Amino acid sequence: MNDITEIVLDYLDAFEVCAKGIATVETLAGGPPSADISYVLPGAKSAVSFALPLDQSLIPSFLGKADRNAHDRDNMRTNTEATGIAQRLADFLSQ
Repeated sequence: MNDITEIVLDYLDAFEVCAKGIATVETLAGGPPSADISYVLPGAKSAVSFALPLDQSLIPSFLGKADRNAHDRDNMRTNTEATGIAQRLADFLSQ
């Protein structure tokens, strides 16, 4: 693992992500058109990927159509948190 990869993955540890990694053009080769990271950033050779957990206890009532709002709020909160982490990582890398 090279230095920048290690720094990025270590940085993500501070945010308690449940999965993290680096996707490269090579590892994404053969995927669907949406896997082309150079579409968003021409010349990109890799992308940072991470995941945050949703509250699993809210999913059964969502799927059972008993309570849609609790899972929707959790999903929105999690996506907002992920956006913030991505922005903070981008700012960190820019420095």
